[in-house]
Amino acid sequence: MMNYNIITIFPDLIEAFSDTGFIKRSVKNNIISINIINLREYSANKHKRIDDKTYGGGPGMVMQYQPISDAIENIKDSGPIIYLSPQGEPLTQAKLKKLAFEESITLLCGRYEGIDQRVIDDLVDEEISLGDYVISGGESASMVLLEGITRLIPGTVDDEESINQDSFQAGILDHPHYTKPEEINGMKIPDVLISGNHEKVEIWRRKQALGLTWLKRPELLKNVKLSKEDDKTFELYGEEAKDPGSFAACCLNARRLAQRGVRNIQIFHRGWDAHGNLPREHESQCKDIDRGSAALIKDLKRQGMLDETLVVWGGEFGRTAYSQGGLKRDNYGRDHHPRCFTVWMAGGGVKPGITYGKTDDYGYNIANADGTPMRPKPNKDKWTPGTMHIHDLNATILHLLGIDHRKLTYRYQGRDFRLTDIHGHVIKDILV
Repeated sequence: MMNYNIITIFPDLIEAFSDTGFIKRSVKNNIISINIINLREYSANKHKRIDDKTYGGGPGMVMQYQPISDAIENIKDSGPIIYLSPQGEPLTQAKLKKLAFEESITLLCGRYEGIDQRVIDDLVDEEISLGDYVISGGESASMVLLEGITRLIPGTVDDEESINQDSFQAGILDHPHYTKPEEINGMKIPDVLISGNHEKVEIWRRKQALGLTWLKRPELLKNVKLSKEDDKTFELYGEEAKDPGSFAACCLNARRLAQRGVRNIQIFHRGWDAHGNLPREHESQCKDIDRGSAALIKDLKRQGMLDETLVVWGGEFGRTAYSQGGLKRDNYGRDHHPRCFTVWMAGGGVKPGITYGKTDDYGYNIANADGTPMRPKPNKDKWTPGTMHIHDLNATILHLLGIDHRKLTYRYQGRDFRLTDIHGHVIKDILV
């Protein structure tokens, strides 16, 4: 339970505030307690005065040391003693977060010209100001701290997630908010908020928050660790994505390029040519590319780009099923395999969650649907169902890019060539 001790000469003000809204509910639910201390009860003066004229002359009165000292001495658990003063440290959300971890706090409300400096020197732990202005007393400021701290304590606010979206919670201003109806006087809410895409909504809100901060409170940005990407992006790709040249960083850059309208992007990852030491080599290679590859797919999807972006993973050849060189449990190699290899594709009109095409029992030749090797080459006029030849793959990729492979030719040494040779068929079985 958080306990607040509030020292004031106007206890009625604090009592009225404490008896409203979620503060009242938090007290009732034993999440917080509020101990209101009437400073006049500790006056040694028969008229209950707690102030006197300032030494050196001048207008106004100063609150005395003795009543404040006695009031603090009688508090069982004072916690940090905070004097609410225009000369104090400006209040921030970060300060509220820090104070929310305390078990007890004492708020000293000043009045008149302030309090005797010896109270500040001897008894006060810190001074806090609401801003560069002056009000008549510290009661209003104490209410601000009381509410600001309390709402950060679990159980005090019904929707705790809303707190995480507050202005200054992340060091910047909050994003704009909208509610029904969707249109008022020709003013419509942004389409993204009714898109149903939660990832895109989150990205929009982050951008809006940063934009509003830049327009209204640019000085706040110097205290915020800014990146072209949000924290969730780096949670996807991992810390390696911050290391230029890493595969994860290349995957992230690929998304950035696609986002900016680059039509063709190619990423290379070398070192798969394992003629020896294959177990360790391929394990290391897979660790390099696994997270970045998965992150790229997820990132494109959350950005709403996956449906229009084709991702192709593959190489120029596979590796044989049989060993090359010496054969040991922990050390062996495999040679180049020009006949059969695997690629995977995602997004861009490709049907997800399927495996297509076969090889024979030795993994050496592509096979018909019944598993028998395709001999001779695939028919140039008719596609064989269930099979995928390299020319079929190229034809299908070109089709997804909006290109008719039959018309994509280049002239070489007096002859027209095309990527899919004299055969190649668009495999519609793998298309959405």
